[in-house]
Amino acid sequence: MVLDVTVANPGDIAVMRQLVRNIAHDNGWPNVFCLRAIAALTAMAEVLYFGQKSRITAPLRLSVNVYNGNGVEIQALTDFQEVCQNYAEAAWQLERVSNVFSIEHDSDGDHIVMQLWMEK
Repeated sequence: MVLDVTVANPGDIAVMRQLVRNIAHDNGWPNVFCLRAIAALTAMAEVLYFGQKSRITAPLRLSVNVYNGNGVEIQALTDFQEVCQNYAEAAWQLERVSNVFSIEHDSDGDHIVMQLWMEK
């Protein structure tokens, strides 16, 4: 299951959290994993949305992939260098809420990937 989310204003982050709650309910996730997924998605959305000052008209786009109901991958394409200039602890904030955190740099921007896996 793939969910594409657009964050054009801070209210969209709240809507996005509710979508994750619905996914968690539909997949029978334990409460702890649901909270981790909401925290990770919120962290990524807020760090990228509020950290990128040059975003004037283009909203932030996030992709949420649910793997067999037991894992979540959150992706974004942005200018992470700019985010880090405005928020020095951005990478640390995203690393601490995910099992896997990676950034790949290419000509389109920085492809950020966070993965969370349900504890067995």
